[in-house]
Parts: sequence; structure tokens; C-alpha cells
Amino acid sequence: MKKLIAFLFLIFFSLGFAQDAVGAVAVGEEQSGFVSGPEKILSFHADIDVDKNSGVSITEKIKVHSEGNEIKRGIFRSLPLVRNLNDRTQKVKYNIVSVKERWC
Repeated sequence: MKKLIAFLFLIFFSLGFAQDAVGAVAVGEEQSGFVSGPEKILSFHADIDVDKNSGVSITEKIKVHSEGNEIKRGIFRSLPLVRNLNDRTQKVKYNIVSVKERWC
């Protein structure tokens, strides 16, 4: 379980740092009221909470500029369905609380 949690932290923090440069430019474009150009992720923010029983709660807020040319069906997530713990394969259970789409 510790490896899974460490892996999740690594992925989310890596994505956050990778988006800093793009996000800074995109925020300036968005504040001017005009966003044009290629379809891209404008901002990404993840809140990760780990409880005492090693449960993980992740909330993501993603702002995307899309005209429907390349991004047609939203953002996909690929999550592992099994994990190896002490040389035993275990199924990973997910409880998806909600997925919301907001048009601006």
C-alpha cells in the first residue's frame, strides 16, 4: 500500500510541476478574455488526502481549452485494477464520488 501511495504522490506532483510553465501563459490569456490557439490544459490542481487507514481521496480541478477538434470526448484516466502486495495479487477498489463537467 505504501508503494501505491508513493506512486500516486509522484504522479500528481510531477503533473503539477509539468503544468506550471504552460499554466502561467494560459492564465494570462484567459484573463484577457480571449483564448485561442491549440487545444490544451489551461490549469490542473489536485488535492490529495490520505487517512489513517491508508485510504486516499483525490480531488482534481482541470481547466481545458477545447474547440472539439482534438479533444472530443473529455479527459480519460487509466487506473490500475490490480496490485502486487507481498507477492500476492489484489484487486484495487475505487469509489468514484462524482464527475462534473462545467461549460463556461
